[in-house]
Amino acid sequence: MSFGLFISLSLISLLFIFGLVFILIPLRIKLRYFYQGENSYFWLEIKLWPGIRVYRRLFLKNKFKGEGKKKRPDLPLGDVYQFIVYYRPLLLKLFPVMLFFIKKLKPQQLYWQTKIGLPDAALTAMALGWVWSIKGLVLAIIYHYLGLSATKPVVVVTPDFSKPAFVFLINSVFTVRTGYLLVAGIKIMITFLFYFLARFLRRLDQKFIPVVRQQASPKARL
Repeated sequence: MSFGLFISLSLISLLFIFGLVFILIPLRIKLRYFYQGENSYFWLEIKLWPGIRVYRRLFLKNKFKGEGKKKRPDLPLGDVYQFIVYYRPLLLKLFPVMLFFIKKLKPQQLYWQTKIGLPDAALTAMALGWVWSIKGLVLAIIYHYLGLSATKPVVVVTPDFSKPAFVFLINSVFTVRTGYLLVAGIKIMITFLFYFLARFLRRLDQKFIPVVRQQASPKARL
């Protein structure tokens, strides 16, 4: 075996081992959402084992409050609805891919706290029962797709009988293999490619087929 062939095989083996190890590395995703009127935020952090930070960002609801700058306008719900209706075929094709990725998530921590208060104490008590029912249904759906974890979720519902209030806090940690993320990303890219390619071919058909039919008609020949 020549020296060059030995070096090539060694590099290929190292790349294969590195790729295999990278695929098996767990990815740790931390999500934290807090809602209390204008003091709301969403925090996302992604880390690779053994603690290498890949991404971290804090999204504030009112980012420019108190800085003398104009607040960015919220996205109208009508535009969101039109977007969903327009891209409904694409979203339906992406749903199995997202479901595949969600099933690979392993919940490690889930803390869900809600504080609710209404002007009337009786209404607050009724709302308390509704919130417990909704949380139970949501957790049943989540753990149906994700499976049970060793750590049980912590769910807290606190009533406020003194004044109207609504505070929402969810703090969760999930892990997933990097390989599953790569597979989901490749599937999403392929779905996008075929979707927009099909739309492009459909537009070509609508543009050129009437012209071809008109040229092929007997009147056009005469």
